[in-house]
Amino acid sequence: KKHVKVSYFIPTRYCSVIEAISELFEKSLLRDDFMMINGDLLTSCNLNQMMDQHYVSESLITMAFNENSASRQVLLKEESDDCLLGLVTSDELKLRGLQVRKAILDRHENIELKSGLEFSGVTIFSKSVAPLFKTLGQHFVNFLDEAFPFMCNYQYNEKILRQLDNNATRLKIQVFQFSGYNKRINSLPEYLQINLDGIEKVGSLSIFSPTDNSELHQDHESTSRRKPENVISVDCEINPSSSIKKCIIGRG
Repeated sequence: KKHVKVSYFIPTRYCSVIEAISELFEKSLLRDDFMMINGDLLTSCNLNQMMDQHYVSESLITMAFNENSASRQVLLKEESDDCLLGLVTSDELKLRGLQVRKAILDRHENIELKSGLEFSGVTIFSKSVAPLFKTLGQHFVNFLDEAFPFMCNYQYNEKILRQLDNNATRLKIQVFQFSGYNKRINSLPEYLQINLDGIEKVGSLSIFSPTDNSELHQDHESTSRRKPENVISVDCEINPSSSIKKCIIGRG
């Protein structure tokens, strides 16, 4: 069994996530680079690979995006790398068109729009951006809809860069892209659904392993096939004298 130590912190006042993180730094409870994950998330995002990319690219912020054809989010990025230059919705793009700040256009000649990706709810922050959280907390509540677009648009702003604990010339935001399962709970039906999905997925997800999750899923399925006595198939009949032990009965 793996034992994981979990510590929790209750902010001294009702506040946003941004303010809570700022308070963690102020109290020296958070001193290093850190990863922020939504607590209602079940994902196959490989966290080790994401951390490797974060440190190799020397980015200040790395955001994980999973492939989702139904996503309304549109990423503005440099063609030659995975640096995020802007984040808008498809509705905003239709209504106002593409609006890019001159500071970004002057530094990036080859810009592309990337759709079919959705923010997964996993982000890595460098400890050097800690002072910025205090400023963000004074103006924003929602991270994705307010703070991230602001940081993208003003990533070359000298006033913002002076707040960082390093000599960065840019608030570099990196995109980590992956394909796989990623779902959050926003309602009771979704809570029930994610628990049913968890029964099927938890045996095949290995978010800290470099091994491809699809192979693990195939192996998990083949293991299930080797034990037909634990499977209740369609149109089966259970006699009154039968008993079921150590089984999970899900949907279907």
